[in-house]
Amino acid sequence: MDHEAPPAHLSRVVAEFQAQETLRTSTHPEAQRYELHIGSLTEYLESVPSTNLQTHRGELRSGARANLLMGVASNRVDVKIAAARAERTLERLAEPLCTLWSAEPIRDQPLLDLAWLEVIRNAAHDSICACSHDEVVDAVLHRYAEATETAHGVASSAIEHASTQIQQAGLLLLNPCARERTELIEVDLTASALAEGFEALGQSWVQVLAERPAQEELHLTTAADGPMVVARELIFEHPETVHVLLIEREDSANAVGDARRVLEVHMFSNAENVSSQLEALSDLEALGQLEALSPLEALSQLGQRCEQDPGLLIRTVLHHAEASTRALTISGPVPGFGWRIWEPHRASSLVQSTGPYGLTNGLISVEVNTEDGTFSVNGQAGYGHIIDDVDVGDTYNWCPTEPELVVRQPQVTRAQVIEQGPLRGRLRIDSEYLLPAYAPTKTAPEPESLLQVVTTVIELRADEGILRVTTSLNNQVRDHRMRVHFPLQERASNSRAECAFGLVQRPLAAEGGPNEWGVPTFPSRRFVQAGDLTVTHEGLCEYELVDLDGDPQNPLTTAGALALTLLRCTGWLSRGPMASRPLPAGPENQLLGAQMQKPLTLNYAIALNHPDPYELADRVWSPLQIGTSAGEGSLANEGSKLDISGMEVDAVLTDSTGRLVVRCHEPWGHAARMRVLGRSGQIIDLLGNTLGPFAEELEVRPHQILTLSLDPT
Repeated sequence: MDHEAPPAHLSRVVAEFQAQETLRTSTHPEAQRYELHIGSLTEYLESVPSTNLQTHRGELRSGARANLLMGVASNRVDVKIAAARAERTLERLAEPLCTLWSAEPIRDQPLLDLAWLEVIRNAAHDSICACSHDEVVDAVLHRYAEATETAHGVASSAIEHASTQIQQAGLLLLNPCARERTELIEVDLTASALAEGFEALGQSWVQVLAERPAQEELHLTTAADGPMVVARELIFEHPETVHVLLIEREDSANAVGDARRVLEVHMFSNAENVSSQLEALSDLEALGQLEALSPLEALSQLGQRCEQDPGLLIRTVLHHAEASTRALTISGPVPGFGWRIWEPHRASSLVQSTGPYGLTNGLISVEVNTEDGTFSVNGQAGYGHIIDDVDVGDTYNWCPTEPELVVRQPQVTRAQVIEQGPLRGRLRIDSEYLLPAYAPTKTAPEPESLLQVVTTVIELRADEGILRVTTSLNNQVRDHRMRVHFPLQERASNSRAECAFGLVQRPLAAEGGPNEWGVPTFPSRRFVQAGDLTVTHEGLCEYELVDLDGDPQNPLTTAGALALTLLRCTGWLSRGPMASRPLPAGPENQLLGAQMQKPLTLNYAIALNHPDPYELADRVWSPLQIGTSAGEGSLANEGSKLDISGMEVDAVLTDSTGRLVVRCHEPWGHAARMRVLGRSGQIIDLLGNTLGPFAEELEVRPHQILTLSLDPT
């Protein structure tokens, strides 16, 4: 009874049934008697047998007897992306960093609780499934945004505290995941650091992105806006500022075009830069006595001058310790749940262009086909094939037109290499598709067509066999489903996708029934595998194995491609009748937001023959975090806070008593040995009840979910 309380007459009906059963079995003693009573779930579970049970392998996912409503995984992709980001930021960034590095993890716990509360509030099924009015979905997105920002704040605080714990000064790399990792990082390097790196390693260790001068003009504003702009810079953007110089002069070369007084606000993070700036002022005598002010003093004087002279212009200037370069470089190995002070490392598999539309790093090669906007991987064509079809369904179910309206090719495709390496290469594909503007109706059986531009950027990094892909578009079209197809070099009879605490293997077919088509579109949490292909994504939850060579019910049938749904747009919360589901699944209300007519950025990555999809997902979506060590702590330049292996780590938490809690699962269906190096503690259940002790190593059952409470070190 979805959305209903138990009816008032339920107890009367049960009593009448029991009375009839008593009468029936009294006249037919040989008949089996049926008992019916109202009880709790706990009472029911205590009454059923728990041994010698039948085994059923599979997902128990079927639309044969009740509507599965599988289309909820692909509607409102903005909600699915926001959910993925919020969960990932909490689980794989804020919680582990706070637990391992915060000065007082218990102090930050209320913030994490608040963020999780927003996620839990969104767990109501019509909220997370986005089968709701636009106003409800707006609130869902707002809650996810608050949860994500709160989690980022907790993580930033932990990184700041970690930066005070290391002996050596320098760039500090933190690994929020369990596996040791070496990856590409983006950092600011001083001229001296660049020179030292070039001398030691040559050219292959760095890729320059941008130069940053020692003196950087941030803003030129009016007196009306100046105090607020400067306050924002001092408080939020550059809180490291310790000294401010206020220099007032006449400026004839301003944007207004006439001579006006300009008050320059020079921001410094150390006293040496202030002295250097004073020495560099050629008109120091004309300016008179200048005094280095604190940020608070500077804001006070700035406010007074702006009030005295409303025509004043305010120029904000930021001074760095020295000129620097924004660059890509290699991190070096960072232990799982550990840290490392960065030092230059050389990449072994450098990126280089292969003609006007290709890239390679020796591990994987990619080349764009400018005829259809697809790309080849290691010589195999057809990756990234975008296919768009008209959808007359609703937020619950996809439904095609009859006959189907499908667009398989762009009108025009342009491609270019926008980065050539040596550490990162990027290819850009701009494709123009002529799509039906909306689904045909009785009054408009032949809809007009719109030109929809889709931009795809493919990124290849040194030392990685991964292609990271970003597809962006300003969606103008209604009532459609857009999917991207990838060929399988090894045809597949099943797929394997991540779900909560495990992997689920699925066949090519899905079971339907009289009230719903059995559409074999399935959900995945972060990744899906089929044949030689692994796809990991950010909230693009729906996939399907396609290009079948036979009947999907035949166990010998295989699929030649995987389709990943990028977006599905509909104008109905629910509707009916429609071919894929004859009866409505909810209120028959029209929606605007579910058409997704707005700019969208969709991210995924692919790899061939990748041995560990969990490692791939963590590498792509949970990168190393970067701080700046002042060299004031006691920890060595490299180490691990928690060395754990043998299971997939799902959570690293702090309980209410301050103990470190680790939750893991075994995903592969094999017995395993879990190891927590140098640690002991208690095995606990999900409620925190103690089940028994452990010391460093533990035998694990297939598919076991395990929670450990670790003793203090």
